[in-house]
Amino acid sequence: MLIDCGIDRALEVQVGDVALQVRATMGGRVTELDVFLSAAARVHVTASGGDGEGAIALQIEPAHVLEFDVTGVRIAGEPASPAQAAVFESMLGLVSARVLEMFQGTLASVPLPALDLSKVAPELPAGTVIAPSIAFVSAQDGALAVGGGVR
Repeated sequence: MLIDCGIDRALEVQVGDVALQVRATMGGRVTELDVFLSAAARVHVTASGGDGEGAIALQIEPAHVLEFDVTGVRIAGEPASPAQAAVFESMLGLVSARVLEMFQGTLASVPLPALDLSKVAPELPAGTVIAPSIAFVSAQDGALAVGGGVR
């Protein structure tokens, strides 16, 4: 979810209640963790692709909220003891942070399509198109503003 309703009104992306099952073989035994993960990170919306291109990109900063809830730990198919589960839960914080680092930078670049005018006005030559040329993108009061022109 992309929102700007925080205290400082900064744009951020939030991901919540992502169900993960982490499986690793340790000491010859399969260990499984059932986890729900939630995260939030600031995001900047920019024009991408250089001048004259029609795309919007989401640039993500490191997560400033990272929460997880371990709902089950099994070792070799059997429930882990509370002490074993606590060890894996403490390690999960380090692993989760590393996973989220992979999503820093450009999350997505969304091209805005050109419009083939010959499809809506048959009297125009085939291939007559107009395409957006994005000069800037800004986020304010819950809306994205895109400025530029057409080519």
